Parts: sequence; structure tokens; C-alpha cells
Amino acid sequence: MNALHRLLTELRDEVLESFDQTIRSSEGIESMRRSEIRDGLPDFLDLLLAPDAAGLLGAGTAREHGRQRFQLGFSAQDVVYEYGVLLEVLHDVAERHLLLLSREEARFLDRVFFEASYRAVAEFASQQERARTEQAGKHLSFLAHDLRDALNTAQLALTVIRNQPVHATRALAAIERGLDRIHGMLQRTLVAGWLNARVAVNPEEIRVQELLEGVVNELSLEIEQREQRVVIDVDAPHALIGDRDMLASTLTNLLRNAFKFSPAPCDIVLRARASVEERVQIEVEDCCGGLPPDQLEKIFEPFVQASRDRTGFGLGLAIARRAAEAHGGMLTVRNLPGKGCLFVLDLPVAPL
Repeated sequence: MNALHRLLTELRDEVLESFDQTIRSSEGIESMRRSEIRDGLPDFLDLLLAPDAAGLLGAGTAREHGRQRFQLGFSAQDVVYEYGVLLEVLHDVAERHLLLLSREEARFLDRVFFEASYRAVAEFASQQERARTEQAGKHLSFLAHDLRDALNTAQLALTVIRNQPVHATRALAAIERGLDRIHGMLQRTLVAGWLNARVAVNPEEIRVQELLEGVVNELSLEIEQREQRVVIDVDAPHALIGDRDMLASTLTNLLRNAFKFSPAPCDIVLRARASVEERVQIEVEDCCGGLPPDQLEKIFEPFVQASRDRTGFGLGLAIARRAAEAHGGMLTVRNLPGKGCLFVLDLPVAPL
């Protein structure tokens, strides 16, 4: 009886137990049931004894393992990790019992485990892509259903206007609500698609002072209506290289966020500072009173709104962060005790 055959037969229970213990000690999967940990493992060990182990594994066992791990919520890295653990356990058990695997046996194990992990991950990726496609289909179905309902309401209101003009005011209000609803659904869908897409930067030289002043000028009417003031403070490089429209949109989002949550009267500060290693920091300081610590990062997630004010879609800060990252920069926020929040747009003078 060769060393590998003895390892897979006489020492089989020790291999399984050692595998259990190693996997349970791994972060995030220590609560797994033994049946989940060992799912398919005995069959896998049996197939290692078969004449055409690699072919048999590729035909079903490894793929089924990848499918089952996807359903349990594992990652592709977890799948590869499991195969690595099993291979290491086999070598460890063999060493404990002074079993010396031949060069051919060691090469055989390496080849089979590579093939099995490849097949399992391929099936995992296939399941993942199938799930994404199904989710996208469901989203489009829900969107189409909601759009149809809103359009049906608008069509019914038009019929009322034609046949019963006395009720035109109420019917027009219904049409307006329906159009607002359609606009909202389309806006959320389009922006969500933009957030998931690769953002292309069209670089050009931008004078920092002019960029900040231009954004404030565009918002001047809005600033006046809110009885607020924006103070521009620039002590930064004369110019930077970036996408003018994207950066202007980012600063507009940050300022509108500051307007929305800062009670009047308030001086909102828009400042630019030179940073180390040829970087510039553009800051927006507001008077919102600050955020709970657990919300400081969440507010950059799409459709998240930390305030009771639910106007808008909760997308402005998510878009702003994507724009910063597209420039090789970052957007962060911290509390200013006793005042509000400080949003910091950290950019390289020239994008990477």
C-alpha cells in the first residue's frame, strides 16, 4: 500500500477532523455546521483514489462544491482557501505519521487540487454571474411595473380632463405627481448605473480660484434664497489638472449638501489648501451640527440619507466620492465639534 492510499483510507477520519478544526478557526466561518464544512469532502477524498481523479473532479464534484459555496454566501477566495487547507492538512497528517509521499504522489496532489479549485471557482463565478443577471432582470421588471402604474395614472387623469373639465385641477395634480414619480425612478436608475460604471476623466488645466468662484457664482441665487453665505479661502497651487465639469459637479454637490443641513444664518467655508506630495485639498465646512460617528462613512453610500430630510435621492455624496476616486483622490468627512462637518476633497495636482 503506497503512502497516498494509506493517507486517504486508514487516516481518513484524522484528515476530516483536522480539516474541520482548521476551517472552524478561520475568521467568519467558525459558526458553520459540520455538515456544511464537510459537504462533498468524503466524495472528494474517494475520487483522489480513482484512476482519472482530475477528470472526475472536473466532471462534477468540484463544480458542485463551488455551486454549494456560492449558495452559502462564501467568496471565491474562500473556495480557493478551502482547497489550500485540505492540501496542507493532507501533508501535515502524512508528516505526523511519518508517511513519505513520493515525488509522483506530491505532484499528483498538486495537479488535482489545482484542477479542482479552478473548476470550483469557475462554477462559483458562473453562479455569481447568473445571480447578477437575475437580479438585474428583477430590477427592470419592478421598474417597468412602477412606470406602467405611473403612466396609467397620468392617462386616467387626462381622460378625466377631457370628459369632466370641472375636475381638471385635481387631475392635473395627479399628472404632476405621476411625472414626478417617473422622473424619480428614472433618475435613480440612471445614476445607479453611472455609479457602477467606469468613470472617464477628461483632463485639462484648471485654475483653482476660478473653479471655486465659478461654482459659487452658479449657486448664487440658491445661496441668496437660503440667506446663507459662502466664504472662499484659497491658499493652494495656482492650477491643477483634472476634469473641470466633474470637479465642478462634485463641489456643487458638497455645497448643496451644506446648504441643505446648515440652518441660516451660516457662513459655509469653501477653502483650498496646498498639501504634501503635490496634492491639493478642497474643503467644505458647514454648520450642520455634526453627524453620529457611525454615519460618517455611511453617508457616502448610494441612496443613504442620514437626516430626516428625505428630499433628493441620497446620491450626491456617492457621486462626489466616485469623482474624487476617478481623479486618484479621495473624499472624506469629519466632525467639527460645536459647529458641523468638514468635507475634504483630496486631489493630486495631476491625476494618476
